[in-house]
Amino acid sequence: MVTKNIKTLFVRAMYIMVVVAVALSVTQIASAQESALPEGWHDGTEGTVNAAGCSAFGWAADPDEPDRDLQIQIFADGHWVAETTANLLREDVEACPGGTCGFSVDLWGLISAGQAHQITAQAYDVETSAWVNLSGTSKTLTCWGYPEGFHDGMEGTVDTNSCSAFGWAVDPDNRNRDVLVQILSDGYQVTSINASDYGEDMDTLGICPGGTCRFTVDLWGLITPDEKHQITTQAYDEETNAWLDLEATHKSLTCQSPWLIAFPENDAVEGWEWPEGTTVTLTIDNAPGLEWSGTAEVTSWGDPRTYVRFDFADVYNLKVGDVVTLTDGTTTITHIVQNLSVTAVNAAENTVSGTADAEAEVQVWPHEFDQVATMQVFAGIDHIWLADFDDDGFDLLAEMGGRSQILVGRNATAVDWYISTPRFTVFPEWEYIESRDWPLGSSGDVHLEIDDPATEISPDFQKDASIGPTPWDPSGNLWALFGLNGDYDVKAGDYVTLTYGEMFLEHTVRALSVTDVNASTERISGKAEGDETVYVWPHGAWFEPLQAIAHTVTGTWQVDFTAVPFDLIPGIRGRSEVRDMNNNSTAVDWYVHPSYTGHWRAIDSYDQSNMQLTVSGGGNNQYQLTWTDDYWSVCGGPGIGRGSGRLDSGGYLRVDWVIKCRGAVVWNGQFDYILDLATGTLWDGANTWYLVSGK
Repeated sequence: MVTKNIKTLFVRAMYIMVVVAVALSVTQIASAQESALPEGWHDGTEGTVNAAGCSAFGWAADPDEPDRDLQIQIFADGHWVAETTANLLREDVEACPGGTCGFSVDLWGLISAGQAHQITAQAYDVETSAWVNLSGTSKTLTCWGYPEGFHDGMEGTVDTNSCSAFGWAVDPDNRNRDVLVQILSDGYQVTSINASDYGEDMDTLGICPGGTCRFTVDLWGLITPDEKHQITTQAYDEETNAWLDLEATHKSLTCQSPWLIAFPENDAVEGWEWPEGTTVTLTIDNAPGLEWSGTAEVTSWGDPRTYVRFDFADVYNLKVGDVVTLTDGTTTITHIVQNLSVTAVNAAENTVSGTADAEAEVQVWPHEFDQVATMQVFAGIDHIWLADFDDDGFDLLAEMGGRSQILVGRNATAVDWYISTPRFTVFPEWEYIESRDWPLGSSGDVHLEIDDPATEISPDFQKDASIGPTPWDPSGNLWALFGLNGDYDVKAGDYVTLTYGEMFLEHTVRALSVTDVNASTERISGKAEGDETVYVWPHGAWFEPLQAIAHTVTGTWQVDFTAVPFDLIPGIRGRSEVRDMNNNSTAVDWYVHPSYTGHWRAIDSYDQSNMQLTVSGGGNNQYQLTWTDDYWSVCGGPGIGRGSGRLDSGGYLRVDWVIKCRGAVVWNGQFDYILDLATGTLWDGANTWYLVSGK
């Protein structure tokens, strides 16, 4: 009975468990049947694409919960390659709130390039824990890493140094690869190069490892100059054996030839815009056997163009009709020197005028204002041209310079001009006045007056002198010279004036002297009025004058030439000068004297007798001399002379002699001696003396 009851209870329990299990199963099946699987679309891409298009993208949403961001996984040929979340904005999709159910996976580097792959996109269903294929999947995809890059420049009209094609190129298939780039002009290849140059921007942006994917090609010599060309840059794709245009290609490019300017009045030629670093050679048809070479370099004054200049005034006078040729071995240009001159520059009338061949077109402009004040004028049948800057509303001012030129093609013959301000210098030791920098076109006389305030006469002296060309610049600088010739002893305090038309110049002569020129210490000393600035320089110096301030009380001044790269050696001449506010001045020239001390001999040019000269001293440029002669005509036999001499600023040893015969003075007078540094001989105007001993 007990056993039967136990069995009955067990059967009932098993029945209950089965009923419960069946009920749960039915519930789960019903629930599964009520949930929806994710929906979406594998949009693209398919076929053959480049690296930028090598991707899988689309959208996915869960109808059970549209706000849910679904997990997406991507397979290539059945192998998992990537997983992402569908949370990107897809405004075209309404299946999810706000359209944020898009996805995109960059497959470049995840699948093999150059091979076809089956790409599958799946979404994960949370309710069933299942991965569900999206609509449109699978897709066949082949990813090629086509070279990419940019053709940066140049374009438009450029000079020889900018005649180039440059840019960058990289191959996504292998970013370490130096991509081959070819350059085409008007559709024809002119050269090729590997994109392997370093570019800091490439390195910084991570475009290529180490930033070595830039290229630059110099097109000068590869394309015809002075013609427009279509320049194309292409990169070579090794996987497809195809040449592909870089971005921003094609570019229109005109490379202008270099050009020259001939300066007949300066005997010079300039070459412009030659390739930097090239050697340029100048020849002139009427100068056979002469040739000049120089290197084209960027100017030193801020102009970015290249420039080379040839100055040859010491060996050839450039003239109208000369054929000038410049060449670097690749490019050759020629120019016939044109007939051009500037004869007058008149700031008061605002004009520049000159001569040229009849009907020749002349361009005229002031330097630094060529963009706003360049005038085009024509020479008349009388060969005269006139540029009136009133027509341009531009004022010519003192100290302003400019250029006139005649263009033949891109080459030119040029003559520069300058609106000079006249000034003058008084040389008290020479009793001489020099005025210079008279305006171009000036002619006639300048009137000089000198007034000594200590006298009642006014003026104390007057004289006229004609304006004319200077010996060192006969086509440019104009001067007027006044030699006082002992007629007046000009001195400190004198008031000097020059008058020319409406021009009036004035200067009060300053106290100035040079007391010592010491080659051993490299110092020059002197005296001036207290607190005056003294300017000192050697003639022909390339540096600015040295300056010294005269002592307030004593007036002494000194300059030290060790401060400049210049040595004071015997034979060097120079000038000391005190200037007033109008740049007129008082000047004293100086000379680095050689030593005259020693024993000299000469043969008398008059009677062939033997002469001896002994020179001693030298301190403060003072010397003592003894002169003996085997036969002196005034003595009728031997004689002896004794003298004292002083070196003047011109380098002459000026000696006052007293000649005695048998103890009696028979003659006294003055001789000037000058030492020829080249031969080491002494010249007195009649005889040549040779050094026997001494220094």
